Amino acid sequence: MTTDPYHKITKASFIVFTLLLTLAAFYTEFLRAQKKTNLHNVDLKTKLFNSLKISTIEKITLKNQFGSIKMIHNNDESWSITEPIKINAKTSQIKLLIASINNIQLKTVHAKDRLNIQNFNIEESKNRVDITTNDGKTNSIIFGLSNPLTQSSFISISKQNVIYETHLINNIISKINIKNLVDNRSFQLSVNKIHRVDIFNGYTNTTHTLIKKNNTWKSNKYKVIDSLSAQKEIQTLMSIKVHKLFNKEKEINNPLLMLYLKNPRYKLKLYMPNKTKTYIISNLMKKNESLAIKNKNGFIIKDSARDEIMFIKKENLNKFNINYTKLKKRTN
Repeated sequence: MTTDPYHKITKASFIVFTLLLTLAAFYTEFLRAQKKTNLHNVDLKTKLFNSLKISTIEKITLKNQFGSIKMIHNNDESWSITEPIKINAKTSQIKLLIASINNIQLKTVHAKDRLNIQNFNIEESKNRVDITTNDGKTNSIIFGLSNPLTQSSFISISKQNVIYETHLINNIISKINIKNLVDNRSFQLSVNKIHRVDIFNGYTNTTHTLIKKNNTWKSNKYKVIDSLSAQKEIQTLMSIKVHKLFNKEKEINNPLLMLYLKNPRYKLKLYMPNKTKTYIISNLMKKNESLAIKNKNGFIIKDSARDEIMFIKKENLNKFNINYTKLKKRTN
């Protein structure tokens, strides 16, 4: 009986292939075991940023499907958008953003290898936040795949060799646009924090002062006022909206705007426990084509601590004239 040489070769090839496959499986398992060992060094009980505090943040850059938005933390605790436009930012929205990051709950971690980067949509993600703290350090957070079926989301943090799998998050990053963030209030302050208001009248050269003592508002101009009415008038001032913002260099240094600010209609000083804010309020402005201002349809307000100048609609100017009629007890 003769032996088929082709059969011998096929059998030998099969044995070699099986052996190689076994070695490959063993090596793959070994590598996986090595990666798991390294990943065990990550404490899953620790939150990603250990309760990041907004007071320690210097600037934030947010990127998503709507584009890129850069924001800076001002010395007076307010926030400003610097790109794509220069304008006040809503502190409440930024607090919500930081709170959502602080609330991220970890499930497990994965190796930051090429396969996982692709599978968890880290490289192709459009949702990213760069947070720079007061010590100059910047952390970049990339929000990758979110899977409702497994109730999981995947996040990568710069300079870390792992991908975090977290409980499914309501990704506020992907939903924020410039309209959500713009704060169009002239005064980004809480009435409850204000304990004194000085309104200097440029026409009469007098100052009306309202002081809050023991939760009751008093006036230096009128002996008897209604405290609740005074609170409402201050709230009315704080609710004045910006119609247009002059924030370009040629606008800020415009001679006409400078002239109106040198001869103000009012000066407003707001006192809080740890700071004082000063604002200059102009008269109604005449027509100016270069600034797109119609004749006497508005006035400007300048925060002494900021560069930009706010243009306000004319119906708001009378709100700075807090007279006795506005301060007496209201029947309704």
